Parts: sequence; C-alpha cells; structure tokens
Amino acid sequence: MILNISGRNVDTGAAFQEHAQTTLLAIVEKYFSNAVSGTVTLAKSDAGFEVNIRVNLTKRIELESSGYARDAHAALDSAAEHA
Repeated sequence: MILNISGRNVDTGAAFQEHAQTTLLAIVEKYFSNAVSGTVTLAKSDAGFEVNIRVNLTKRIELESSGYARDAHAALDSAAEHA
C-alpha cells in the first residue's frame, strides 16, 4: 500500500509519521485485505489539531474519517477510531 503522510502548515515529525503508519496499516490489515493507497493529513486549528484519513480500498471505494484533539497523536487516534 502506498502511504502519504503530510501536514498543512505544520511539520509532522518522525514520531507522528511512524504512529500514523502503524495505525493505518493496522486498520487496513484488520478490516480490508487489499488497500491501494492511503493519505493522512495533519492540520493545526484554533482549538488543537485535525487529522484526516483517506484510504483507497479499491478503484471505486474509499474510506474517509477525521478526528479532532488538542494533541496531534490523540487526533490521529480519534480519526482511526472513526474509521
């Protein structure tokens, strides 16, 4: 699976990228056998952080979720929980 982890006007950092990669791969392995690609986007908002997850499961099916929290890692966990 091709995985892209990026930040909008914020540096993601190595720890966040590793956490995002392991979390997203765990979701894909648990529920879907063959995902094509995935994107994790981190953005800073007024109240904290927002994380958007988008996974292309097949050419026609996408999984999309988002999470909000004061901490970037907690926002990622919230988005993963919604997925």
